This record gives sequence, C-alpha cells and structure tokens, in this order.
Amino acid sequence: MGDSRIRVQGFTTDNAKIALMQGKLALETTLPAGPSTVEVNLTDGTFTLPAISAEQAYDVIVAAGDPGAVSDVSPAPLRITKIALGTAEFRTDRGRLTLPAWLFTAAESTQPLAVPMLAEAAFWRPGEPNLGEPGAASIAADGMTLTVQLMKTPDPCPGMPTEQFEAEVAESTTAVAIGLRLVESSPAATPGRRQGGCLDDLVYRTQPYTVRLARPLGNRVLVGRDGASAVTKG
Repeated sequence: MGDSRIRVQGFTTDNAKIALMQGKLALETTLPAGPSTVEVNLTDGTFTLPAISAEQAYDVIVAAGDPGAVSDVSPAPLRITKIALGTAEFRTDRGRLTLPAWLFTAAESTQPLAVPMLAEAAFWRPGEPNLGEPGAASIAADGMTLTVQLMKTPDPCPGMPTEQFEAEVAESTTAVAIGLRLVESSPAATPGRRQGGCLDDLVYRTQPYTVRLARPLGNRVLVGRDGASAVTKG
C-alpha cells in the first residue's frame, strides 16, 4: 500500500492482498456516523483534534490502491463487511502510538484494516510512506532533552578504519530534524584490506543518541535530516 496511514496486518488469501493493492473494494455494510473530534493521548499530553468520517477513511483505503499493481491478475473485490470505531497502533513522528481509528473488517483479512480517525492536518506529509518516524524516540520531562534511536557505529574489522558519529539537530518553528555527523575517523592499519577473514554481516543496528533542543519540542514534527529517515551521513 502507498499510504502509511493504513495499518494492514495480513490476509488469508492472495486474492484479498492483491485486491487491496489495486484499491478494489466492495462495501457490504453501512458507513456509521462518527464524532467530529476525538481525544488523542500523545507523548506530550492529551489533545482534542478534528476527526474524519468513516466514509473519508474508506476513501483513504481505496485511493491508496494502484489499479496497475499486479496487472496480470484480476482479483475479486475485497469485501468490507463491518466498520467500527476503535483504536490501533500506528507509526508517527513520536514513535508508535495507539490512536483512535476506523476499523474495517474484511472477509479475508486476519485483522481489521485500520485508518486513524485524525484529520490530515494532524500528520506530517499525510499519505507518504514513513510519516517521519526516525526510530524509537523519547522526550524528557523538560521537553528539550530528546533521545532517539539512530544508526549504530559498526564495529570495524581488523585492519579497517574506525568511525565515530554523533547526533546533530536542526530546528525550525514547525520541525526538528535529527541526523548523524561523522566526528572522527581513524585510518586503517592496512588500507583497503580486511584482516583475519572478518566479514560485514550487513545488519542494520541502532543505538540511542541524546540531543538537547534549543526550546521544547512541543507540537513540532520530528523528522530525519532528509525529511523522512533520521539516518544520514554528513
């Protein structure tokens, strides 16, 4: 799916998965009424935010499909048999949060499809893959000490250079961007050669980095320095 606001857990058939990818749905229930606002518990407090209707949430799911996906297959529509108010966990710029959601039960889904009830104004670049989550992040009680998971400095193989990074932050009135900067690099003992048969396993690992903001994070969005991923090499 091209819209990360939609939480999809899985399907029992390939037909259902492809139908969702193509935005091919069949609504077999009524669209319930819902509230115009919802209370949302965020890391920095509880807020009342505008809500979208069940019809708008349904449109989000349909619009995320690509009719040209898996073009050589023409599946039966994914049957939506029930729609209810509930909650679900989503990725956000404050990490994973449980948010009010519209839950769409499909005949061949392992769990309901979920769409946040929050209006687009509550999201950073709504609909884009990765809503700006740079990894697990936490803010201290002072609102200014931010700890975030970013790329861990890899352990070098014998004979290879060692590198050391530190987190750096850039702030604006609407966003806080976190990235990594190379602060030290020691030359290899034998340039260009690994010693002792050491291999790079290519596993991406993270570690916590702590930065101090110039002012409280507040309602500013937290993003990586490239606007999406917090892992960059400067």
